[in-house]
Amino acid sequence: MLVALLEAYLQPGYELCPEFLLTRLPQRIDIVIIEKTSEPAGKPQRIHSILDYLAAHTLIEHKGPTDKLMAEDALVLAAYAAQYMRLRKIANPATVMLMVVADRMSAAFVQRVESLEGSFAKFDAGLWRGKLLGCPLHGVETGEVHKRDRSERLLYAFSRAFLEKPGGLAPLERDEQLVYHSLYQQVEQFRRNRGELAMKDLEKLRKSFEEYEAEKMRNTPIEQRLAGLTPEQVLAAFAPEQVLAAFAPEQLAASLAPEQLAALLAQLPPEVLEAAAKKRSS
Repeated sequence: MLVALLEAYLQPGYELCPEFLLTRLPQRIDIVIIEKTSEPAGKPQRIHSILDYLAAHTLIEHKGPTDKLMAEDALVLAAYAAQYMRLRKIANPATVMLMVVADRMSAAFVQRVESLEGSFAKFDAGLWRGKLLGCPLHGVETGEVHKRDRSERLLYAFSRAFLEKPGGLAPLERDEQLVYHSLYQQVEQFRRNRGELAMKDLEKLRKSFEEYEAEKMRNTPIEQRLAGLTPEQVLAAFAPEQVLAAFAPEQLAASLAPEQLAALLAQLPPEVLEAAAKKRSS
């Protein structure tokens, strides 16, 4: 999901690598890597808490909504950084940004960073900064940073709160809706490829996406829901008797153009029309 989000808003000039071979053997970094390949074409429009802090090389450790950032994660991140710099022949650690994206930064993680003679402290709502192994260290708390402004709200889908209250995701703009649906597709693809047990709380995550979609539909005016649909397409969702039962004849006649009303009546079986006529006469 994080790869899909970054791909949607990463400006030209950066190359995103979801996994990186550490050796000739099948050892891979379990983090996302973004490498600067040229001068970025413009400034990022969204997800500033991540994209505004990219360096020549950025290694991102992501913890899912229910994963807690542990003390040992600092050791893993430092080890990955050291191996990456060795393979890339990077002499200056200041050019490598280490980034942690999690629902919350844990005290245990902060303490372990400090025990490695590093530093890590909160400097703004949902944002942390410091150093580890001589590399700048940046932290993003998805549980808080999504509240900073509208450009960050998609990060709510990466927070623990989203699993508990999907409707808390604010109404999305058109481009955000497209990205949101791509995140949902990533979850579905992962389930199909890896199976139900390959991802923690997969069903809960899927349910959260579905609950948000249902909430969004409930809050969408009926005119927007039906926009672009022909009367035939709308009627196809209902049995003929349901349509007649929902409206008085004068309501149907007033809401439809003559040709639309004729199309509706043409689709009704004779017995339904006869029943409606008897009901009116009685």
